Amino acid sequence: MSSRLLAALAAGLILLTTACSSSDKVKGEAAPSDAASPAAPKFTPFDEFPGADLKFVDTPSKPAARLKPVDSAVVPDLIGVPAEPGYHFVAVYMAVTGELADRGVDDVRLKNLAIKYPMTGGMCGKFKPAYPDDTACFSESYPFSDLAKVADNTWRDHKWQNMTVMGTDVKKGETMIGVAGFKVADTVDGPFELCAPSKEERATTSKFPCVPIKAPERSGKPGPAPQDGDFASYPGQHVVFTNMNEKLGVRVKPVDATWAAELIDKPAQPGFHFLGVYLAVTPDLADRGVENVNLERLVVRYPAPSGGCVSSTGGTGEGACFAAGRPTSQLDRVAKGEWRTHYWLNRPSGTGVKAGETLIGLSGFEIPDSITGTDFKLCAPTPENPLYPGTYPCVPITVPARG
Repeated sequence: MSSRLLAALAAGLILLTTACSSSDKVKGEAAPSDAASPAAPKFTPFDEFPGADLKFVDTPSKPAARLKPVDSAVVPDLIGVPAEPGYHFVAVYMAVTGELADRGVDDVRLKNLAIKYPMTGGMCGKFKPAYPDDTACFSESYPFSDLAKVADNTWRDHKWQNMTVMGTDVKKGETMIGVAGFKVADTVDGPFELCAPSKEERATTSKFPCVPIKAPERSGKPGPAPQDGDFASYPGQHVVFTNMNEKLGVRVKPVDATWAAELIDKPAQPGFHFLGVYLAVTPDLADRGVENVNLERLVVRYPAPSGGCVSSTGGTGEGACFAAGRPTSQLDRVAKGEWRTHYWLNRPSGTGVKAGETLIGLSGFEIPDSITGTDFKLCAPTPENPLYPGTYPCVPITVPARG
């Protein structure tokens, strides 16, 4: 074999070896990654939570449950229940397990718990203590949630269910989390203790055993900037409307109006047409919602004609006639200008409105065909004037001329 051929073979062998070595190096080296794997959620066992616990008994025949407060916050509403004006809830998040290690506890409810806090000048917020010999103030648990397996420090964001009727079963050795709200006046700052009925004392709240709660945090987060479709973005005036026996009101603003012979599948009587008024609705207090908003008690006011008022659903006042709001719709999130084509349902039972939310509704007011003017006002009952339409505050409605 010639020396030239041997040299060529040697050079080829070197190239092949180098290529294989480089390939193996590429395959063997893992690509660097900056992405750290997320930490697994942590579920702390009951005894590893710091602090003292209570043995809670709601039924003498059942084993006790152990409760331990693990977090607290001051909130304007809890589990869909708003605190009334001048008050807030102290939300206490607590770990729950069975008293006995070898068995669970059925139907545990965070009912009949209380928080204890000092009097200020002999008063419990706005009120005197429940009993003259009390040396502290107490607030009972309402509302309160179900119990669930919730990872550490995620309980404030958990979707809790209101469990005022049914309880939750806690299995042997299981640790579950729940939350209860305790209503206190806005002027009350604590310190607070969590108290619970025990086997030794189940009836007198002031004798319940108690454990300290860490100072609750206040939830005052700034709200979002007004956007198109928010209540403030609609022009015009509003009235504050309060359902009978309710303490929280909603702001109601007429945003559009139309004449119709039929509204929400209800025909007007002969000789009448409906004035359909589209309404923007939001809670009066920015930090809490309002349950069961029913627009049925709104009225429309218009000047009385020379022949007097002729109305089947309204009443009369000095120089004015009134038409009651029937039919009334549900409240929905509806884009600006799309309410006339929205599918409305007759919903006199009411709709809940969340804190900061703006919903749209529709109310119909039967107006005699003989009324041809455009001077109409929307009027609403208030706690100070709950019964007589002539005393309701009113705001103008922009009403189109009849065709």
